[in-house]
Amino acid sequence: MRITHKAQSSDSASTRKSLTRRRVRIILLAFATVLLFALLFVQVAFNTLPWLSPNTARETLILYALSTVNLLAFLVLLMVLVRNLIKLRRERIEHRFGARFKTRIVIFFIALSLLPVLFLFFASYGLINRSVDKWFSLPASEMVKNAREIQLAYVDGEREDLRQTATTLAHLIANTENSLRNEALATEIVCTLRYKRHYFMASGIHAQAVAQEFLEHANQEQGHADQIAQRIVQLGGAPDLSPEGLTTRSHAEYVEGETLLDMIKEDLVAERIAIDSYREMAHYMGENDSTSRRLMEEILAVEEEHADDLVTLLQELGPEHGSS
Repeated sequence: MRITHKAQSSDSASTRKSLTRRRVRIILLAFATVLLFALLFVQVAFNTLPWLSPNTARETLILYALSTVNLLAFLVLLMVLVRNLIKLRRERIEHRFGARFKTRIVIFFIALSLLPVLFLFFASYGLINRSVDKWFSLPASEMVKNAREIQLAYVDGEREDLRQTATTLAHLIANTENSLRNEALATEIVCTLRYKRHYFMASGIHAQAVAQEFLEHANQEQGHADQIAQRIVQLGGAPDLSPEGLTTRSHAEYVEGETLLDMIKEDLVAERIAIDSYREMAHYMGENDSTSRRLMEEILAVEEEHADDLVTLLQELGPEHGSS
């Protein structure tokens, strides 16, 4: 009897220790469940509370880390539950003392745990369905905003570069056209001086009529020079009337000529050079400066008349007057 009583006491003590361990496990499981609910609250707060909403990619990664921890905790609980079920099954097969009681306790706590687990499952399912877009929307919108700012900055930079390039080209074109006008001015001045010299130096039988033609051309060339200088001033430039480099700027040369026939020939060569130059200048100016183009075309028409007059004089004088 004593041995039986001792055996029963030993079994009772073992049962109490086993129950104590079970209670500890249950407490740990309850704590883990509370922790999971806390993590669930944090996840929901990310979706509902503005002060917990992820504003950066780093906060979004933190949210995913919490979700991963939550998943791992569920896996751990599942492994513990499966292990206990396997152990309980083995104890029932071996007909160990208290196995039925343990089975009832496990069934009770599984049933009790189904409620928060199901709630957690549906809550998480709804959270993921409602929040995936929102988790990514803020970082994605921030990246789109930054990309748009970069694009606008790039476009503004390119626009500024194009504006500076256009300004530089406009200055170059303006300087080029102003240089062409000053070259035309120098050409007209040189032609005026050459015609004036020929007017005073003309001699011979036909000198008087030819000299009058030279004087008329000289006056017209001077008028052209005045028109070109006035146009340069209108465009904000300054006419280059410096004697230094005058013949260099001029397209036509200053050749005095020995005889009356030589003078007419030199004037004809100069007129043809001026005609070619003015035709190119008018074509270059085009629609950029229609007023200057029309001016050059008007001067070009007069220069062509001068060339025709000189050709007529050469035909009238002929080579026999080369010694006049």
